[in-house]
Amino acid sequence: MAWDIVFWISLISAMIVGGTFFRDLGDVSQMFMKVKRDNMIRAIRNEKRTTLIGLGLLAVMAIAHLGFGAGPAWAFWTTAALVALFFGFPWVWLHIGLRHQRGTAQYYSIEEARKFINPATSVLVIENAGDARAHTDYDLARPHLASAPDGLGGEKNLIIAYCSMANLGMGYKAEIEGKTLDIDVLAQHGNNLLLRDKSTGEPIQHIYGQRICDLKPSSDGQSHCDLTAGRVGMPYWPTFRMSFRAFQKAYPKGTVVLNKPVGNPLLRLIDMVIDAVLVVSLAQH
Repeated sequence: MAWDIVFWISLISAMIVGGTFFRDLGDVSQMFMKVKRDNMIRAIRNEKRTTLIGLGLLAVMAIAHLGFGAGPAWAFWTTAALVALFFGFPWVWLHIGLRHQRGTAQYYSIEEARKFINPATSVLVIENAGDARAHTDYDLARPHLASAPDGLGGEKNLIIAYCSMANLGMGYKAEIEGKTLDIDVLAQHGNNLLLRDKSTGEPIQHIYGQRICDLKPSSDGQSHCDLTAGRVGMPYWPTFRMSFRAFQKAYPKGTVVLNKPVGNPLLRLIDMVIDAVLVVSLAQH
């Protein structure tokens, strides 16, 4: 009897914790329901802790059922599958499907890029010391972050951060107060990307380039972007748009990012699914 109580309490708790986690960080969940910003920020800050709690509750349920015969098998296996989905899907979606390309983006010569890009296509350009790199919206949509292993014109930390929902690409020097940031793509809310500073776990608003904890509260009690010269955030780096045709003329030695199909068939399938989901999501906006 006691183990039956433990089983049902852990089952219900695991479903609540897992379902809430999926709602806030599942990303595609926003296609079906409205997610509050505060809930998402809390989920980002507590991702590891929440995951451990959810899996811990699943383990307690498993002990009660497999070790002491508590609860029906259908309830155990159905809950186990759902909790695995609730926690597993966001991780696969974000870290495999939307794997960013900071420091790993592949840039090609203009001659090679001509095989894949129409001359009239709009490209987002970032430049430093005469070294220019172009990015199409398509090639930025899935990874969201892009930079080359060798940096740009001698600057190692220059990155492009792109949100397809807002059709907004920002150039940043990925540092705050002189400290290099290890950044992850984690979610989008209100049609704008949310990144995360992996060293602190703090969310970073893409459009601001600031950690949420560094935003200044105003008189209405809400946190807003600080645009003053002394703001605490990633320094902006200029970006601009032009056609691929114009880029070829302006920067004949420039390079272009291309997301060519990967060799791994499983990753290629995941990429195709992600691309299809992005097309549907963009169509809704």
